[in-house]
Amino acid sequence: MRPAWKKNKPELTEVFSQTLQNVQERVDLAFKAFFRRVKAGEAPGYPRFKGKGWYDSFTYPQLGFKLSFGKLRLSKIGDIKIKLHRPIEGEIKRLTVRRSSTGKWFACFSVEIDDPPKPPWKDGLMAGIDVGLESFATLSYGEKIDNLRFFRSEEKALAKAQR
Repeated sequence: MRPAWKKNKPELTEVFSQTLQNVQERVDLAFKAFFRRVKAGEAPGYPRFKGKGWYDSFTYPQLGFKLSFGKLRLSKIGDIKIKLHRPIEGEIKRLTVRRSSTGKWFACFSVEIDDPPKPPWKDGLMAGIDVGLESFATLSYGEKIDNLRFFRSEEKALAKAQR
C-alpha cells in the first residue's frame, strides 16, 4: 500500500519508510479505539485528521538511525547534535523524536536490557525513605536521590509557553 502512496504523493519519498509504517499504525490504533468505543456504547469521538505539521513526534521503529560521537544520524534527515544526559545501556530497539510544548526536541530511546541488579531491599527486607529539602529522598541504607528542581530550570520557558 505504501508504494502506491509514494506514487500518488511524491513528497512521501522524502520520509523514511518505517516512519510511514509507524504513522499507519497510529491511524490504525485510533480507528480500533474508535470502533471499540462505538461497540461499548460510549461517546466515540471520531479520529481527527492530522495534516502536515500536526504531529509532535515521529518514530523509527527498528532502524534508520545511528548514534555516534555526540551526533544522531536520522535517515532522510541527516546528522543532529545531541546531548546525552546519561549513557545508553543495552541494545537500542526504537527511537521516538518528540517536540515538547516549549518547542524543544527530545530523542527517546527504547532499549532492551538484561534484568537489572536488584537493590538490597528488594529481597524481602523493608526500606525506610526520608523525603527532604536538600535531597529528594534518602533511603534507609544511605542512598540519596537528588532533587533535580525541574520547575526552576524550566520556569522561564514555561512562562513563555503560557503567554
